[in-house]
Amino acid sequence: MLKVIPKDALFVVSMNTPSLIQKSEIYDSDQYQIANFFVQEFGQHPLGNTLESPQDIGINVFENLYAYGIKNTITGTPFLCFTAELDKTAFLEEKVATFLQHSYSEKVNDWDVIYNGQWGIAWNDAQVLVVRSEHPTISIDIKHTLEQLTSLEDTESHYNSEDFITKLNEKADLGIWLNINQAKSLPLLSEYSYLIPKLRQDDNNIHFNVNFEKDQINTDIAILLSEEDKEAVLGSYFKKTSNTKALQNVPEDALFVVNTAVEPKPYYNHLKESVSQVDSVKAAQIDFFERFWLGYKAKVSTDEFLEALGGELTIAVTGEQKLIGRHNKISYQPKFLAETSMNDLKLFNNFLKKIPYLRRSKSGNYYEWNFLSWNFYLGMHKGIASFSNDREAMNTVDNEGLEKSILDGAYGSYFSSSPFTIYLDLNVNNYPASLKDNLTKNFSNYIPNYEAHTSVFDKMIMYKDGEDQKVKVSLHSEGENSLHFLLKHLDKVYSEQLIL
Repeated sequence: MLKVIPKDALFVVSMNTPSLIQKSEIYDSDQYQIANFFVQEFGQHPLGNTLESPQDIGINVFENLYAYGIKNTITGTPFLCFTAELDKTAFLEEKVATFLQHSYSEKVNDWDVIYNGQWGIAWNDAQVLVVRSEHPTISIDIKHTLEQLTSLEDTESHYNSEDFITKLNEKADLGIWLNINQAKSLPLLSEYSYLIPKLRQDDNNIHFNVNFEKDQINTDIAILLSEEDKEAVLGSYFKKTSNTKALQNVPEDALFVVNTAVEPKPYYNHLKESVSQVDSVKAAQIDFFERFWLGYKAKVSTDEFLEALGGELTIAVTGEQKLIGRHNKISYQPKFLAETSMNDLKLFNNFLKKIPYLRRSKSGNYYEWNFLSWNFYLGMHKGIASFSNDREAMNTVDNEGLEKSILDGAYGSYFSSSPFTIYLDLNVNNYPASLKDNLTKNFSNYIPNYEAHTSVFDKMIMYKDGEDQKVKVSLHSEGENSLHFLLKHLDKVYSEQLIL
């Protein structure tokens, strides 16, 4: 089946159908009212009688199914493609012409082909290939795409792609393969492409293995780079582990925490070089920072500044606080704490002297700074520079940390063993009231009956493990498989007429 999937596809999703069927228990249609809805709704459709027994289509549901995205090599038209193994072709030969109205049919590269202006279906004795244009197009464009896919050389497809097949053999529930070079050209990502290291070769990909387990969804993220790019990208920036001293000041019930440990000089030079290639405005801002703030104000060189940084950075959002502004206007501000390790106390104090209106706190251990109606606090304690808008957080820093911090929670070990960790509380019911209200206002426009879904997820942790990233998402599923729990939740919401 891999012979029709080109190596330069933007993405490939492989679905481990037997595992997904088993974990979802979708074969027990009595559990899912939504299944009955679709059977009734589409019962008169040419494909409708297959919904109760998908194998009647002729697709072998005991083998992987694949979906992928490509662009036509001539016109650039984007296509969504699907391919699967067949164990019989009678259904296709009988029904496919009825499904595609106003269509053409012919033989292409020994495949039976039928197509119109938006859909194309090709099949032989072994597999079926379906392509769909994301935009209505001319029939010849569909035909050319089918010709292109069914005539790929082995070296042009994933059939001989060693990394792809290795990841496929890991037999995850879902495998998602993303071509980095293709993704960087997408409008959504192109603005931030300077954050992605410049790659010299085309054969660079990211692969996600997603597994639905009891009470959680686990994702392994592998960054698969050419040998030339691997050392430049993965071998220069991150430290082996992270100093967790700053995390002792972060409460166990923090809403969001990011903790990273990089080699400051290589990473800064990479960002500076990448920015200069794609964004002249940001490049000018970096130049202004180096010349004015470092050279003129602090009287230090860029190298001296980078050598003064320890490389550890922790940012945490711990809640919110109420502010009373002019005319007693009430507003709410997230409480945050940002900390970074410093090798040079003198340099940090030099920076503090350049900040106007800075004054020592009553305790004398940190500084206070007022900007409009906001108060900020800055301090240095045992090699950790701290910045916060929460006086209580700064007092915690001065008092040698908390008795129970984020390190004592269920995910604490991931922070100490990884040089890059992101933690997020996904249970919106734990959020402060004003933040919950803002999320409801914003997301209700995009997610039907948003509030019905807010208590489904619990926590998320993303951490670096060697060259790979891992993500764990926990759910309030009380011992159930996460996929089964999610499908039952959506089915319940549907059956109560909340979303569909």
